[in-house]
Amino acid sequence: MFSILSTSINDDVLIRNGYGGFLTQPDIKEFTSTVKRLLLDVEFRREQSIKAVEHSQQFSIGDVTNRLLDIYEDALRAKN
Repeated sequence: MFSILSTSINDDVLIRNGYGGFLTQPDIKEFTSTVKRLLLDVEFRREQSIKAVEHSQQFSIGDVTNRLLDIYEDALRAKN
C-alpha cells in the first residue's frame, strides 16, 4: 500500500516522495499523472509497494514507543 498526498507543504516524514509514497503539488494534472502511472506500470507499482513496506517499518509500535520514551527522558533531564 502506498500513499499519494497532494499538498504544497513538503513534509516527507510520513510520506517519502518516490519511496513508497508520493507528494504532489495541489494540481489535478500532477496528481492524476501519478495515479495513472501507478495503475498502468505494474513493475513501478510493485517496486513502490516494496518501498512502502520498508518505510513503514520505522513506524512499528515498538520503535515509536522507544522514540517517545527518549523524548520524555530528554525533557526530564533538561528540566533538572
